[in-house]
Formats: sequence, C-alpha cells, structure tokens
Amino acid sequence: MNTNNTFFTVETSSTGVASLKFNRPQKLNCFIESMWKEYKQILTSLDSDPNVKVITISGEGQTFCSGLDMKFFATKMQGQELRSKEDLYSFIKTFQDCISTPLHITKPTIGVIHGKKNYGLALELMQCFTIRICTKDSGFALNEISHGIKVSKMGYVML
Repeated sequence: MNTNNTFFTVETSSTGVASLKFNRPQKLNCFIESMWKEYKQILTSLDSDPNVKVITISGEGQTFCSGLDMKFFATKMQGQELRSKEDLYSFIKTFQDCISTPLHITKPTIGVIHGKKNYGLALELMQCFTIRICTKDSGFALNEISHGIKVSKMGYVML
C-alpha cells in the first residue's frame, strides 16, 4: 500500500515494513505545525495496523530534516495567537506530543538519517526512534541557540 499525504510519503510492504518519508525536500524537510500534526496522525495509524511490524522513518532529498521552519516559527511568534503564556504552553505541549509519538506507539521505529544539514528538531526526532542509522555524511547542529531560542528540554542526552 502506498499513500501520499501532504508532507509525507508512506509505503507498506507485504513483509510488514512501513516506510514513512518526509517529503518536503525543497525546504530540506523542515517542519511546520501542520506537518508535525500529520506526523503524529500517520504514526498512530501505522501503529494500529496489524500488518505493520516496524516503521522506518527517513527524508527525501539532500538531508533527513533541517529542523523547524524558522520562517513559520517567527511568523507564529509575531502573531496574536501565542501572546499569552497559556497559549504558548499549549502550542509547545502539542508540538512535543506530536514529535515524541514514536515513544508512545508499540511498533519499533528505525530512523534512517542522511545529509549534513540536520538541525535542532532533527535531533529531537531522532531521540524518539527505537534505532537510529546514520550515513557517513550525516551532520548535526543545534542552530536554535544562534537564533536566540532556548533549546528544548526534551533531552538530547538520549542520543
């Protein structure tokens, strides 16, 4: 079974392997809000499929994931919808809930990481996978700091 979603390509094989690919290569697979919500929905659906035994997660294009879309994030922070502490807390909680979905499903996940531009969010995604496989050309960085953003408390120590 092959399905195309807005930001992902999903393929399932007769052997029980589901392949979830980030499919926003023109933006180096950086995440926006609707993307992380779709990520959770797809993983939850694959987890409930009795024919799926394992889920691989990878990215199309030149890198696995370049992190959070900073243009989206800047626009979101400047808008009126995140003005209160409560709204910001709710936004961050929803974000972390979606990103950490692999920790809360029963199927094992295998992250297949490639490319030199894996920033911030890519590391958060990776720490939630059961197994991580990186190509020799994989590179990582925490660019949030250079933008004045506090690094998430999700805990990079797991990596």
